[in-house]
Amino acid sequence: MLKNITRSFSNGLYDDFLCMDDFLKDQTWISLLNTLSWTLSVPIVHKLQGIHWSTAYISFSLLLFMSAGMFVHMFKGVKLKALYKFMMILNMLYFFSLFIYYYDVDLFLYIEVMLGLFHALYGPLLRISYELHVISKYDDKTFEMFKYIEQFSGSLGGVLGYGLVGSVSIFLDMPGTIKVFMFMMLIMLISQQYNWHKHFKNIS
Repeated sequence: MLKNITRSFSNGLYDDFLCMDDFLKDQTWISLLNTLSWTLSVPIVHKLQGIHWSTAYISFSLLLFMSAGMFVHMFKGVKLKALYKFMMILNMLYFFSLFIYYYDVDLFLYIEVMLGLFHALYGPLLRISYELHVISKYDDKTFEMFKYIEQFSGSLGGVLGYGLVGSVSIFLDMPGTIKVFMFMMLIMLISQQYNWHKHFKNIS
């Protein structure tokens, strides 16, 4: 069965991946890195919130995140280039906020929520603008092929991320686990800078 799955992948998604241009290929592996990095944060933040916050605090923060989606339409029309640049800045701020954990965990959690709200608002905006750009640039068949590959890479990134943080937490304490997350965040930031200068900086 595993052999059939491997053959199906090698004869399907991988061949489709090789047929894509540089822009779509870069978005695929950078998306995998992004997902891998961010999935590391989910168990870490949830555990810290469970230790330091009450159920009411956690529920209120989740309420804020869900509410952000109701305001996305108010920012439609923002250019893709501007959205990508803003998300890079948010990710940099999130990276530097991780250092605060080592000084004040509660302050770090509050900052994480504030930055998370901006991600909850601008993340969907970026995805919508990004997909509209891909649709306008490529034919339907290429777009469909790309979405299947993107779905696979996103799932793979999530599996690797959750597997990594679970494995690391067995051998390291929380401060050590966060250092691993910081390292992956740094790699993600470098890949986004590469993506910005190669593809998004001069995008129309």
